Amino acid sequence: MQPGIIDSIRRNWYVAAALLLLFAVFVLRVSDTYSEFNGTYDEGLHISAGIEFYQDYRYTIHRQHPPLAPLALGLLPYLDGGRVEVGGGYFEPGRKLLERPEDYWRTLTLGRVGNLIFAPFLIGYVFVWAARLYGNVAGLAAVAAVTSSPNVLAHAGLATSDMAAATTLLAAAYHQSLWVTEPTRRHALWAGIAAGLAVGSKYSALGLLAPMLVIFVLWHHRQEWSLRGLSGLRAVLKPPAFFRRWALAAVLVLWACFGFQIDTLRDPEQRPHGTIDRLTTPGTTAHTAAYNLAEHVPVPMIAFWEGLYMLGYHSGVGHPSQFLLREVRRFDGWWYYFPVVLSTKSTLPLLLLFALAAVGWRFRSKASESGTAYLMICILIVLTMAMLSGINIGVRHVLVLYAFASIWIACLFSSDLRGRRGRILRGFALVGLTAHIGLSLQAHPDYLAYFNETVRGREHRVLSDSNLDWGQDLSRLARYLDENQIDKIHLAYFGMTSSEAVGIHGAEPLSPADRPQGWVAVSVTFLQGNYLPEEGPDYSWLQAHTPHAKIGKSIWLYHLEH
Repeated sequence: MQPGIIDSIRRNWYVAAALLLLFAVFVLRVSDTYSEFNGTYDEGLHISAGIEFYQDYRYTIHRQHPPLAPLALGLLPYLDGGRVEVGGGYFEPGRKLLERPEDYWRTLTLGRVGNLIFAPFLIGYVFVWAARLYGNVAGLAAVAAVTSSPNVLAHAGLATSDMAAATTLLAAAYHQSLWVTEPTRRHALWAGIAAGLAVGSKYSALGLLAPMLVIFVLWHHRQEWSLRGLSGLRAVLKPPAFFRRWALAAVLVLWACFGFQIDTLRDPEQRPHGTIDRLTTPGTTAHTAAYNLAEHVPVPMIAFWEGLYMLGYHSGVGHPSQFLLREVRRFDGWWYYFPVVLSTKSTLPLLLLFALAAVGWRFRSKASESGTAYLMICILIVLTMAMLSGINIGVRHVLVLYAFASIWIACLFSSDLRGRRGRILRGFALVGLTAHIGLSLQAHPDYLAYFNETVRGREHRVLSDSNLDWGQDLSRLARYLDENQIDKIHLAYFGMTSSEAVGIHGAEPLSPADRPQGWVAVSVTFLQGNYLPEEGPDYSWLQAHTPHAKIGKSIWLYHLEH
């Protein structure tokens, strides 16, 4: 943070008061969703991974994600007595942790509360970056925009890693921009710390921060290398003398996220080692050497290297089942997936404000020109890398774009906007921001499944998974059955939550081949044909029936009579 901004906040009490108010409203809106939605598909996984670390000083349950977020999510449940049994499958420890009805809501809520630790940092960095470029009023407008974004509200209220990833990536990008603009040791140190935290929250931060830093440097020195040609380019890209300070800080912080662990790649008691056997021929010198290295050479952050490999494999192969615009694909995605996601799951006023901010570019001062360019570089890199990814399962993977976009539109509230045109732009911006906030309030508490007016009512034909149906409405189904005195149900549920944990007793599993009579509840994911075997029956036979009710946004309830 810049000292000038902090001094300005101290002088202007209304800025601090407004920030506290916006933070308080954000926390109230988020916490009000805790009792409305049961655990989503991944929450038990993240909480149990954090508990395992505190319990056994190991991190094996969820290695595809680094431990910073699970540590925050698992702390309160662990202190409350929560313990996990490792083994039995990828999701099994989390499922067992949350399957006990007497502890379900308490453990889940404590995990979700842990996610709020990232909220003040997200809000703080959005304000500081926007205020540094355009002034305090613009900073407050940016905070109002990001804290009213339905997707940010949704994932701030879940015990998952997406809020942590968005917050730390935003912080790292901000400190990198300061480091490039003002290359001091202090900025290098803070940039390294933030980078370590970002990678400790999400491995994909590695593939985002590196190109950001390179392009930041090229942009900052654009005149120098463009005039001197190739020699100038080499000089610009040569790491500065204090690069070691940045790298050391990043590595130490990242290693701290893993508890400074050192271990061998493989346990000798768990032979054979399948990966080594696939890569080398058993009986050869290379095979023996690989076994010796894997079993006897200690490696720092072993979970990091394994997690990085798992993420690379997952991204390269793709996700087992993905849905977009009525189409299901196996291990294959769409380059236009995230543009569709952002255009349908963002409020229309926010999209219009983003476009309007491009018009306001000409009104920006020279002082804010480079900062605004860094911001656009961040947006383009995150969106481009997402479009190249083979994992197309949710807007949560680009959640940080809402922070960047909120800072981008803050220019419409800049003190640089003067004259008649400036007043008109500010007027449109104020109306747009008010509409954005109003639509966000109207969406409460269904932030996770929010879609704008372009596809509303047809969401199930557009997107799936954590955009719409992450298993969050089973508790709502339980309340509906209780209120309507329905005691027998056939259920096809997409999620990890036990039906007994939320008060549904004796639910009969519904397979695609079944044709039962009576009450039938099916998750939208299965109605779409997503996450079903490629060959075999599906739930398309229900298209001949009209839903009796829609439970929340993700479960359709039928009453079938033959």
